[in-house]
Amino acid sequence: MAKEVMKTHDALLCNRPSILLAEVAFYNLSNLALSPYGDYWRQVGKITTLELFTARRVQVFRPIIEDEVVDFVKFLASQSGSVVNVSSKIFSILFNITLRIGMNKKGKDGEEFKTLIGDMTAISSGFSIGDLYPSLKFISTISGMKGQLQGIEDQEEDLIDVLLKFHKDNLCLDTNFSLTTNNIKAIVLELFGAASETSSTVIEWAISELLKNPIKMKKAQDELVIKETLRLHPPFPCLTPRESLARCEIDGYEIPSKTRVLINAWAIGRNPKHWTNPGEFNPERFEESSIDYKGMHFELIPFGSGRRVCPGIGLSIATIELVLAMLLYHFDWKIPNGTRPEE
Repeated sequence: MAKEVMKTHDALLCNRPSILLAEVAFYNLSNLALSPYGDYWRQVGKITTLELFTARRVQVFRPIIEDEVVDFVKFLASQSGSVVNVSSKIFSILFNITLRIGMNKKGKDGEEFKTLIGDMTAISSGFSIGDLYPSLKFISTISGMKGQLQGIEDQEEDLIDVLLKFHKDNLCLDTNFSLTTNNIKAIVLELFGAASETSSTVIEWAISELLKNPIKMKKAQDELVIKETLRLHPPFPCLTPRESLARCEIDGYEIPSKTRVLINAWAIGRNPKHWTNPGEFNPERFEESSIDYKGMHFELIPFGSGRRVCPGIGLSIATIELVLAMLLYHFDWKIPNGTRPEE
């Protein structure tokens, strides 16, 4: 069914519904992932795929990634015998990588930005009746969700405005297409959030699964571990909702125009029809398999597929591979004494 949505009927199901998070936190649908299908989305998509995330640029960024990872490894080594919040540090290193890639500048706002992204994730993951029933959007104001998101937007002003000062001089805009300040803020926030939060989540889950499976850790191959982690723990268990532009039919069901379509990437990755022992962490299942995560195989779609596939796959995977490889190479990871694997 996912193939029908993201390939067969991709042209009819490539729109995004209007949701409160996109309207408030991302400056009225200005970010790439949540903007409606149309000229703005096409132009911003062109900038990201042809300018920001090409294979050549990913290679150019590699020394920056390596430099930050080496500093991270040195820091962990210096903390031998003490307790370290690895999750927080992983986010910080990914934030610094993104900041250096985007602004050629090291920053000290990792914790502030982590709080910002965490608040946004917590609020947006809540249930909003206004999103489900557009005619009742006033309920979002009564419930307080709109006010919470507007509070986050105010936090963004302090951080993103500073980033813009370093960024705006290097912008290359098409003469027939201009970006407003709010457009740029939304795009920058999205890039930093996606690069930092999603990549750190994948790395944390990979280490967690390897800690529970020490035998797997000894013969870990980074690429296979990442594939298996993405299968079991996709960064977004449910992909960003799509909306139909016109009526279509999927697997015998009529999908009217303006219908929201949700794709459960978490359930697809654990479907016993496609995976043997789907709940088991087993990277070796990919040794003789050509299945990858780039959107061509619909058994594994952590980054989506079709017109709405994530444009930053290459940079994200390159960063995850390098960080994970260095952590596994330089340190022996074990569960603390007295702790059970299921904990």
